[in-house]
Amino acid sequence: KLLPPYFLSAASQRNMKEIHLLLKGFYPHLFAAATVETVNEFSLLLTLPASANVKAPGRPALLMCHLDVVPIQNGTASDWGRAAGCKECGPFSGAQHDGFVWGRGSLDMKQYCVAMLYAAERLL
Repeated sequence: KLLPPYFLSAASQRNMKEIHLLLKGFYPHLFAAATVETVNEFSLLLTLPASANVKAPGRPALLMCHLDVVPIQNGTASDWGRAAGCKECGPFSGAQHDGFVWGRGSLDMKQYCVAMLYAAERLL
């Protein structure tokens, strides 16, 4: 079941739309070659046509990722980074401390999204 768009705060909605614009700028060949659909306001579905230049033409592939970050529990923001002695390591800071990036979703699948989109861009 999809969450309704109003589940996101106004700031999160603006951020997601800004991320979509950034992706289009970073991967112009991919977005030009694909049919781009917006699903439920904040999800993108990119469909590429099949190519005769592949070993199995017409065989579909599905690659998925997400860029959103789940909110934190109220009253826990100050707990982030405490064990590492890092006051700047908030849940959404992206602060670098002792060789690590701190923040919600920093070890999630964001790097997979970038790798997948970059590979598609380079292959086109």
